[in-house]
Amino acid sequence: MGLGWSYYVDKRILMIPGPTELHPRVVKALQGPIYPHYGEEWGRIYGEAVEYARRIINARRGELHIIHGPATLGLEMGLTNLLQRGDKAVALVTGFFSSRLAEVSRFCGAEVTTLRAEMGRVIPPEELKETLEQLKDVKLVMMVHSETTTATLSPIEEYSRIAKEHGALTLVDAISSFGGVAIDFNDAKLDCLVGSSNKCLNSIPGATPIAFSDEALEHVKKRSTKPFTWYTNLKVWRKYIDMWGDMGHPYPATVNTYSILAFREAAEAAVEEGMRERHERHVKVAQAVRKALRAMGFRTVADEGSASPTVTSAFIPEEVGGRLDELLEVMKKRFRIFIGSGVDENEKDIIRIGHMGVTASIQYLAPTLSALVKTLRALGYSAPDGASEFVKTLNESI
Repeated sequence: MGLGWSYYVDKRILMIPGPTELHPRVVKALQGPIYPHYGEEWGRIYGEAVEYARRIINARRGELHIIHGPATLGLEMGLTNLLQRGDKAVALVTGFFSSRLAEVSRFCGAEVTTLRAEMGRVIPPEELKETLEQLKDVKLVMMVHSETTTATLSPIEEYSRIAKEHGALTLVDAISSFGGVAIDFNDAKLDCLVGSSNKCLNSIPGATPIAFSDEALEHVKKRSTKPFTWYTNLKVWRKYIDMWGDMGHPYPATVNTYSILAFREAAEAAVEEGMRERHERHVKVAQAVRKALRAMGFRTVADEGSASPTVTSAFIPEEVGGRLDELLEVMKKRFRIFIGSGVDENEKDIIRIGHMGVTASIQYLAPTLSALVKTLRALGYSAPDGASEFVKTLNESI
């Protein structure tokens, strides 16, 4: 690549699986004046943010809210509204974060069955079908679309079809795929989907989009018990939409208006790029990253057929085994580039690189991979030039 030490600047660069680098339009929005969280002008701004979120996942029907809080709060909102104590639920576990769906569901009092994929793979649809046929009367099937610990992408459309055939609702954690991977909420007949502001959209945390299908909303209306929460209770949200929506306050509590402003700018930028073009960009970049890492001696975790377009997870080369902490430290201190480590039992032998939104580009990934090569060499491993391989592969795909 010919990138010398002087290429790297003092600015910290986030190439972790989230939070990500901010979109320039987000930075500009954060420098503007603060808005009150109500009023005619603010109501229009919030409404635009909701509409852009709908367009990103093609959510033409049902309800979509942007709640104030982390995406995990969105997941809890979905689960507490769709599940009652004693309900049967199935969690499709492909990594650490999908296992948390099962954990939260048990807090709701649900009887949860977990289907666990082999590391780097997804649950075969046939396994879900067999499970639903055996259990009978399952109320909810839960899944993570893009699992950032293993960098796998699950076939949520196929899972949803099977769930519908067996009378179950679906909940999708799309936190690391929202705005980066093709999702058709209505055509896939999904029932609840939770996105994120601070991953593929390159905004700040605090504005979480959550969509509910008409079927899910009807299910909530007919439940025999009330959700045990207040802020995440859909009926509470409906009350305040009806009561305060006309005054630009369609939510039950104060929101951080900067997070909504930033979300609107980031979502608008995604839509303006063109969602098909944006999805294709993420796919091509991810393929080039995986090929580059393999050329450098890494072993990618996900099977190629089920690899996520927004994050890559890979085992470090044997030549630097046991030295992941050193590798991450050199990347941070010498190059000011932050990449992620593994999670849970693979914390010490896996790296994770996010390529989301603006960072799914040659401008961010070529320096990152070049720094990774130099880091490996500094640790005594003569790594091939994966950065050049990345650029070559990406240029061939364009």
